[in-house]
Amino acid sequence: MIFRKKIIVFFIYFLIAIFLTFPLILKINNSYGAIYGSDSEFFIWTLWKFKYDILSLKTNPLTGKDISVFYPVGYLREATGYDNLINMVPGMFLQFIFNPITTYNILILFNLTFSAFSAFVLINYFLKKPEISFVSGIIFGFSYFMLVRGLGHINVLTTGWLVFFIYFFIRMAKEKNTKFAILSAIFYFLTAMSFWYYAIFGIFFMMFFLTYTLFDKDLRGKILNKFFFRRLFLFFGISTILIFPIIFPFLKSVLNHKTTIPDFSHLYLFSASVFSYFIPLPVFLVGKILRINPQISVLSGNHLEFTSFIGIFEMAIFLYFLTNYKK
Repeated sequence: MIFRKKIIVFFIYFLIAIFLTFPLILKINNSYGAIYGSDSEFFIWTLWKFKYDILSLKTNPLTGKDISVFYPVGYLREATGYDNLINMVPGMFLQFIFNPITTYNILILFNLTFSAFSAFVLINYFLKKPEISFVSGIIFGFSYFMLVRGLGHINVLTTGWLVFFIYFFIRMAKEKNTKFAILSAIFYFLTAMSFWYYAIFGIFFMMFFLTYTLFDKDLRGKILNKFFFRRLFLFFGISTILIFPIIFPFLKSVLNHKTTIPDFSHLYLFSASVFSYFIPLPVFLVGKILRINPQISVLSGNHLEFTSFIGIFEMAIFLYFLTNYKK
């Protein structure tokens, strides 16, 4: 697909993001995209704090003691894990023009758009059918999870970097071109800088991909050769060089017991029931905020954390596939 058409697709996804978050676009300077009980205020503060540390305090925003919170004891910056750097860096430059709330909203709209676009690119690579790929991008980028959980946690919206990593990793495996090893390493680094959980998901994907390839006779002969392992070694080398300076201070603080590690009692709070994939979260319904149904909330300790509903449209497509699938 030519570049101009991809730009058009990206712009259409952007319009969809505006529509699905309406009336955010009309209040972009003084209201923020969020859901009831979200952590949006924290993420807006971190956007401002990142810029303030660099330009006003002239300090490293990733390491050192900060007494602006929990004064006078303060906290270690590296102990936080500094999630969401992928938004903090561009957010710093955006704040030369916009206030932190506007910056946050711009990043919300961009991440929704970029996630949908990434799915479009990946699926179109396999199917070569732009229409189906476009609908798939809508399903992925504007899913129930993204619009409920993501609007309160902007780092959750950064799935686009993970999808592009998968896209370039697959091309690295299938095509004998070193540039895809470099691109997959760069996008894995960007994935890690967006959300550490997504970096772990990337590891799971590589494990699944290599295992599946190993047990598939056709793929094993086409992919698992010395050229692929050279590119794989290059990928791990570049991604390690990029990620290590960022993650090392955090790991050091963990090993020195300078950061708080939740105990097992927190696992329930952030858990998700298998039934949550099929039960809508009753927070929003036709623009109205509803009280959480007690029968729903008992599925986990936190109704916002376990949001995993795959969506009515997605369930309908899956059922259609099951009833029409022919071996």
